[in-house]
Amino acid sequence: MFGALLILSFLSPSPIAEREDVIYGVDDREEILDVQNLHVSELARSSVSLVSGDQLRLNTVQAPNGDVDFVFDLSGAPLAQEQNLCPEERFRDQVRGSYCSGVLISPTRVATAGHCIVSQAQCQQTYFVFGFQLQQDRSTPTRFNPSQVYTCDRLIDRVQEVEGTDWAVIELERPVEGGRLPVKLSSQLASNPLPMGLSIFMLGNPAGIPLKHGKAWVREDIPGNLFFKTNLDNFFGGSGAAVYNSKTFELEGLVTKGEPEDFVLDSQRGCKVSKRCADDACMGEYVTKVSAFSTLRE
Repeated sequence: MFGALLILSFLSPSPIAEREDVIYGVDDREEILDVQNLHVSELARSSVSLVSGDQLRLNTVQAPNGDVDFVFDLSGAPLAQEQNLCPEERFRDQVRGSYCSGVLISPTRVATAGHCIVSQAQCQQTYFVFGFQLQQDRSTPTRFNPSQVYTCDRLIDRVQEVEGTDWAVIELERPVEGGRLPVKLSSQLASNPLPMGLSIFMLGNPAGIPLKHGKAWVREDIPGNLFFKTNLDNFFGGSGAAVYNSKTFELEGLVTKGEPEDFVLDSQRGCKVSKRCADDACMGEYVTKVSAFSTLRE
């Protein structure tokens, strides 16, 4: 396993078409540490961050007993530095470590947005990292143990439609360890739309920073469509984020696209701020339904 991971650490995936988004109404993003719900905390353990091969390095460290342990070290710049953010922007000091999000749907399979993994070659140049979320001391994690890091065995299938669904299912090279469980998929059919106003929440890496929880509701779901619109607060890097039903805690879908701008320039100060829209304005955040890829769970 470590031989393949070591080779991967010197590769970087092909560029992806990043989609950008916006804050709808009040910024609902919060740290997993601050979520007072055991169901959400457990689901967060099944969230995965997609990391470019050139951002994660396999290293060795000496344990207190003298043994040599393998670790993975993450490199990345603070979001403020990458995006020239204004001082009041939330999470600006956190490191941007991932380029997309995903979720565990079987012991060896991960689902994400189709534009996040466009080929077998890119899949094999991507790390799938569990536990990229703020630590107890509220610092950004930059070191991971081998049970948190996985590589791609194969890209099982993907679909990327401009005005439709956008998903990919990946087979990992080994079963996921550490008591991380596959999430439960919704049985909702495309022919039965989700009710407008249904309470949902997202677990993902908006702007590629550590995992966040965000609350929202369904804005529109047209019968027969394999996607629905929401007012989720998300940014580039959050594509593939898991979207759950707040009552059943079942996976309803994956974040796929949204508003074409995320940060806008404050011309007076020369720095950028988050673009904001009313909850029912702008284009909304699109979510591909699980019924589009649920047959590939096994």
